[in-house]
Amino acid sequence: MSIYARNFSALELVDARTAACLSGLPVNKKQPAIDCSLKDDAVKENYSDGDLLLVQGSGEGHEVAWALANEHVQVRVLECDASALVAVLSVIDVSEALLSGRLVWQLLACHSAVTQEISLRECLSTLIDKCRPRKGAIHWLSTTTTAAHAEVYRSLQEALHQAILRETPRKGTSLAVPSFEVTVISPCCAIFDDLALCFSRLGLKTQLLRVPDRSGMWSQEQRQEALRGLVSQPSALVMSRNRALFETEYPLEPSQPEAYLPGQVAFWWWDVPNLATHCDLLFPHGAAQSLAFARDLLTLLPQGSTWLPPGARSPFVEAGLLPLPQPTILVSFVGQSRLGALHANLKFLGTTLQALGHTPRYLGKELEGFRSYIKLHDYLSRHENEWGAIIDVIASKHPAHAYYLRYILAMAVTGAFRIAAIERLVKDGVTIQLWGDEEWLNVPGVTAAHYQGLLDPAQLPELYRHSRINLNLNFMQVSSTVNPKVLDIAATGGLVLTDERPELQQLYPDPAVRPLVFNSLNQLTERVQTLLGMNLTVYQNSVREHTHLHHTLQQRAAWLAHHYGLR
Repeated sequence: MSIYARNFSALELVDARTAACLSGLPVNKKQPAIDCSLKDDAVKENYSDGDLLLVQGSGEGHEVAWALANEHVQVRVLECDASALVAVLSVIDVSEALLSGRLVWQLLACHSAVTQEISLRECLSTLIDKCRPRKGAIHWLSTTTTAAHAEVYRSLQEALHQAILRETPRKGTSLAVPSFEVTVISPCCAIFDDLALCFSRLGLKTQLLRVPDRSGMWSQEQRQEALRGLVSQPSALVMSRNRALFETEYPLEPSQPEAYLPGQVAFWWWDVPNLATHCDLLFPHGAAQSLAFARDLLTLLPQGSTWLPPGARSPFVEAGLLPLPQPTILVSFVGQSRLGALHANLKFLGTTLQALGHTPRYLGKELEGFRSYIKLHDYLSRHENEWGAIIDVIASKHPAHAYYLRYILAMAVTGAFRIAAIERLVKDGVTIQLWGDEEWLNVPGVTAAHYQGLLDPAQLPELYRHSRINLNLNFMQVSSTVNPKVLDIAATGGLVLTDERPELQQLYPDPAVRPLVFNSLNQLTERVQTLLGMNLTVYQNSVREHTHLHHTLQQRAAWLAHHYGLR
């Protein structure tokens, strides 16, 4: 058996992912073998038992052989070029080191800026996990191929160093007298702002910490200062949206800052994990508890997570206590078009799949020819399974990339659905008024008469109450549950029509008080026209009463306060 065959067989047993990346790559069988039995003490460093040696690139194999000659260290090779790994595995027999676990190769997909960013995030999460906790020292070793990806290795070194520095002190603040009973961290999210108000109404000493909802708005020092504030002024409970305390997209930010906080930490998940939190969930750290916005998220979150459905916000519940006015608007829809994001996601899918070695049919320039979002949505729906199968193949090699691609694909399909629904209604002559971004005017058939501009959130309760039909089109809710807007509309007494979601039946078990649904774009116009011809006041009041009895955010806050021992 050749050297490469022995090494590949070992990889298949202990590292199926790396083996999948190498499968099918050409092997040069004429390269001379490298002697791996370097036992001369003169070539060894003074390493201690348990030290970790991080090798930056496979080089030509000599550095790997030298590293393995230091018998007491663990060796992890960070490689950005699969073909370079094939070359080294062809000239040095490392099968025993692979099988014993003393040698690990970690491949980073650096074919493009996007794949490199995902690989950096995934690699950093892995390295932090391997270095925590660790008695031995960490050493970096350069090779002849380090320079080819010098920026990647420099970034990883710096990020890992920062993560290790932050390991101490950890959980060091006493909670004998917490500064707050509860802190709600809100990434500019009205629902979490309202949740803090609900806690305050319960008589709890509450802190609302508003943080940016996207990257680039805070410096690293600002993020660290916010974290230090949470430690120096501790809370009995810290609540945050999703897993991230500060919802940033810095691929080399040390992960899981919540593990350093005193007191209890809980995350209320409102969508599937983003890439950063997906990587972190592979290596859970700390004892934060997770609450799932949708039941099907429970399989993605740490074991023991609890389903906690959404609740209607207080201003909408309070508005629902007033008599219903005469409607002045036939059909209204409030929401961003995300039209630009739809096209960006489709382009991202095509270019990233190609960067990872696949050329998907029907996901190229032909998408630029669509002038109708109805036809585009139909096209995406027909080919979604085909593209999903390609992503499944990628998952065996690059799981983090595949996870993100699945999410982007679902975002594209649901995004096209939202825009296509509006195009369908306008095309069929339904009088509808739209609030949101100006890109709605780029949807075929939408004119200035339909588009009403932006709306202050404080005006929403009255808009819902003055509309005969309030349309909800789920987007980014790629899970089984509904947009919380459905509950808000129902709480005001307004009539809501939404696309079907499985959890509506769990939130409203009685069909007589369940929000109205449609099941397809072809059904939408007929459903709207039928409802416009009906008097549904009694039904609307029944839905409102059920929502007030079971689904207010104040009720969720009371449950949380009891669950975490705050009352």
